[in-house]
Formats: sequence, structure tokens, C-alpha cells
Amino acid sequence: MYGRLTVLAKTNKTNTCGRFFYLCICSCGVEKSVQINSLHNGLTRSCGCLRSETTAHKNVLSATHGLRNSVEYRIWTSMLSRCRNPKYENYPHYGGRGISVCKRWAKFENFYADLGPRPLGAFQLDRKDNDGNYTPKNCRWATPKQNSRNKRNTLMTTYQGTVMPLIAAAELCGVKYPTLQYRVKRGWSADRLFMEATK
Repeated sequence: MYGRLTVLAKTNKTNTCGRFFYLCICSCGVEKSVQINSLHNGLTRSCGCLRSETTAHKNVLSATHGLRNSVEYRIWTSMLSRCRNPKYENYPHYGGRGISVCKRWAKFENFYADLGPRPLGAFQLDRKDNDGNYTPKNCRWATPKQNSRNKRNTLMTTYQGTVMPLIAAAELCGVKYPTLQYRVKRGWSADRLFMEATK
């Protein structure tokens, strides 16, 4: 068997060099006469259906992936670099501390299919769990504001029973963020922090 072709019989037909053609049947059911040397060197591996399928696949990729110059593609390559390339500037904060990209997202088409196009505006790729990997379940398009509040060094607190970034609590209680930041660093409890802040 040569690729998708199975030799059935030798024919009486020859090429200009005197080499015989062999009658073959393709796995798709189509019969085709092929020169023996084309079979041996792998030049012919099907009746033509393999080439058609490959071309169709490339066309699909072109339709979904004709985005090599897109912002989504740049974000994807940057994600891979910071997780896989030790020479990349931000590698120590990502791959260097064990953050990885899931196997599915090794292909841009899958990354794009899972997240979709980046929304209009300055949206960024964000991991919901900053210690988690880049996976469909852990990633989203987020605004710079959302992203900035989801960093490892973000100060967190509990306000009215909900854990949230300190800056978000500042907005809700109407107290300036630097004031709350100072009190948190001084070791005030969440209850005292907001009781004192609202007086």
C-alpha cells in the first residue's frame, strides 16, 4: 500500500522511459493508473482526493486564521513566549513560575475559536486565577481595569461579606483608595477599616 493507494495489477501502458503504469485503487474507491516510480518515491499517494482535502483544509485555515497580522495573533504569540521562552522578558513571571499554555492552545485556530475576537476597545487577555494556566476555562477578554485588579500584587479585602480588590471596595464605600491602602498595611481588620473610614 502506498499512502491511500493499493496496487491491483501491472498494466501494459508505459511512459516515454519505458516504465510501466500500475492500476491502483484509492481508499476512497477510485481507480487510477500510476507510474511505479511515483509510488515508490511518494509523489503519488492517492487518486487526487488527498490533495483536494489538503487544499480544503488550508482554505479553512485561511478563512479562520487569515489573522496573522491581527491583534489576537500578536496576543497569542506573546502568551506562548512568556510561558515557553526563557529569553522572553516576562518569562520569570509566567513560565518561570510554572504557568503554562494548554495543549489545545498550541494552535492559534483553537485559541481564536475558544475566546473569539477581542472586543472593541483596549481589552486584554486575562487569567481569572493568576496562579492558573492559560486554558479556555481560566481566560477571558478583560478591560484594563479588570485586569489591573486581578494581579498577584493586588490588595484584597472583604467588604460587606464579599472578597474584592481594595480599590473596588474604596469605590463602593466612598473612601479614597490611598487611605484604605495605608490602613490595610497598618494591619487594621476589615471591620474596623470600614467602620473607621465611614466616620
